Amino acid sequence: VPVPAGPVTAPPLEALTGADLDALVAANRTVLEAGLAATEVPINLRPSLESAVGDRAPIYADDCVNVGVDAELAPCRYGPADAATTIVLYGDSHAAQWFPALLDVAKSRHSALIVLIKGGCPTAAVPIPTATLARTCPVWRDAAIDFIAAERPQLLVVTAWSDYPNSDDQWAGGLDLTLGRLRGTATKVVVLGDNPPAQALPASCLSGHLHSADACSTDRADVVPTSRHDAERRAAERNGVAFVDPTDWFCTDAACPVMIGDILLYRDATHITTIASSWFAPLLGASLAPYLP
Repeated sequence: VPVPAGPVTAPPLEALTGADLDALVAANRTVLEAGLAATEVPINLRPSLESAVGDRAPIYADDCVNVGVDAELAPCRYGPADAATTIVLYGDSHAAQWFPALLDVAKSRHSALIVLIKGGCPTAAVPIPTATLARTCPVWRDAAIDFIAAERPQLLVVTAWSDYPNSDDQWAGGLDLTLGRLRGTATKVVVLGDNPPAQALPASCLSGHLHSADACSTDRADVVPTSRHDAERRAAERNGVAFVDPTDWFCTDAACPVMIGDILLYRDATHITTIASSWFAPLLGASLAPYLP
């Protein structure tokens, strides 16, 4: 991957601060607008274009992400053992990407965080075309739901990739089944909608547009999974749980950048980077605050 050349740098972004969600969204919107206007790929981009694809949440190195033929549940707990509040993150690799942000939220509230993650395993009880996952995912999902019921956390965050090959009606029905089983297992349940993807591998796109980075941005209407969000929102409402839509964290009304300041937002076409996850922690925290004691 070509390395940006020359003196072009972007100063590290100052952290978003505050607890008011509307104010945080407005401040972040200014950052997004600057990202859309940027044309030069900075030499201090985090992560670098060369390392972006491998930039995964620490829970992968901690063996906390179940993959492939494995159907065994391997919960991982972070934070104080005697914490009065426990948060559970449940889902697939698109849940795993939010670990840095949610760990920041948990630490700020002196809470414990438990992760229950299986790659490629939808949270909704829907048909799975991959033979191995069709066999292992339902078993793993049952174990995860049993674990949550036994743990009885104060907050359960449920999230998954938006592009599984199921219709929105199938997804809504399958999520209904899962949320129906989860209802009452946690004090509060929040369904976190998926992030809008990029249209191509951002590191590859930026490496070909070192001085025209704006060419890698996407139109909001082309990438936001609106119909899937609507399906999840309906399922959440039917089951009396909350839904959080993160679209405005990533996009202005018109478009979505792939980098902001010195931060590369995506490690591949759909997953966000660890530094992006941490950047969005204040927004996630403010969104979850109404559901935390």
